[in-house]
Amino acid sequence: MLVATFSVPPEAFALERTVTAVPELSLEVEQVAARGPDWVMSCVWIATGSGDELIAALERDPTVAQVVETEQFPEALFCHLEWSDAVKARIRDMVDHEGSILAATVTEGRWRIRVRFVSRDQLEAFREHFAEREVSFRLHDLAEPETAHHTFGTLTTSQHEALLTAAERGYYRVPREVSTAELGEELGISHQAVSELLRRGTENLIAATLPE
Repeated sequence: MLVATFSVPPEAFALERTVTAVPELSLEVEQVAARGPDWVMSCVWIATGSGDELIAALERDPTVAQVVETEQFPEALFCHLEWSDAVKARIRDMVDHEGSILAATVTEGRWRIRVRFVSRDQLEAFREHFAEREVSFRLHDLAEPETAHHTFGTLTTSQHEALLTAAERGYYRVPREVSTAELGEELGISHQAVSELLRRGTENLIAATLPE
């Protein structure tokens, strides 16, 4: 089993027009699954920009068939999206290459996606799929999980990675030994995205481990 983290430009996947309209867009997919393209990756949190501006950009984006639901919170905008047929086809391509999508974010103008493959041959076929389409495919990380299930309780994979990296680099020590900007550089995401991952990951851990 292999877990690959890679990035692709939005024009190769989704939200190209939104990223163009809101270059500082920082987005995290909440609902991630690989059973089919009709509902996968439909719930997203957007931590950057004004709600009205983002909703308008999403509604104009041809890769979004419908903005089904939105809710504005002080720190982020929640959106339930219905993707266009083109995006569903791209997700289906990932699934058909025996990949399971574990996490997906948008930061610094690119999609960063983590996918689990059963074998290296499936990963190579997946990489060739993008090469044939002349897509700027960047492989950032390749790991072989040591556990049977590459999940972390109530944490998403990206939240787990951010929390673990922050702890290892001394983010929680007094005085603090690393900044969110430095963590973002190491993780390949913006400092706003790091802050959001740490906040939501901490909330998930508290809810899962502390009795009410």
